[in-house]
Amino acid sequence: MHEAWMLFASHVHWMGWNLILAFVPMAIGASLFRAGNRRTVGWWLGFALFVAFLPNAPYVMSDLVHFSADARAASSMKVVLLGLLPLYACYILAGLQAYVLSLGLLRKYMRTTGSRRFLVAVDVLAAFCTAVGVFLGRVDRVNSWDPLLHPEKMWSALLSLPGHLPHILVTTSVILIAAMVVWMADLFALRVGRWLVSRLSANP
Repeated sequence: MHEAWMLFASHVHWMGWNLILAFVPMAIGASLFRAGNRRTVGWWLGFALFVAFLPNAPYVMSDLVHFSADARAASSMKVVLLGLLPLYACYILAGLQAYVLSLGLLRKYMRTTGSRRFLVAVDVLAAFCTAVGVFLGRVDRVNSWDPLLHPEKMWSALLSLPGHLPHILVTTSVILIAAMVVWMADLFALRVGRWLVSRLSANP
């Protein structure tokens, strides 16, 4: 129990911070993507912030690079199986859930504005843009606020992207597949929940 607590304490700072960043686009989207919101200059600035912070959600998957070192440092396989694996699984699932919910807000807004036919294109474009963001964050250590605070760093990182296009396309595919799996799991859980509620209501 003590080692499990130490493991949690050693990861809670950086995992917690990354998850806060992961849920920022959902908070922005909840305010931005409301039916009836006019697309003013302020709205487009908010949308730019949404796009800039969205890669922070699937970025958590790239933190698996730390897992092997953590596993080697663990005192036993029991710690890995019962401590590290559940910790990383919950962490990555939370980040992917933030991504799916954020895109869900955008998709709902698009339906209300008559843009349903562009939903698939937006899903693919969002995955590609977030893949670029994940790559910039992991390889070039670019943050969501660097376009404003360090534009020269951002520009230099963008210039290097064409040479890494195959990696970005692979990352895009991984994000699309992971988001689809989480979305299907959410849909299944929702339907099971509704079924249970209907059964309980029918049999008080």
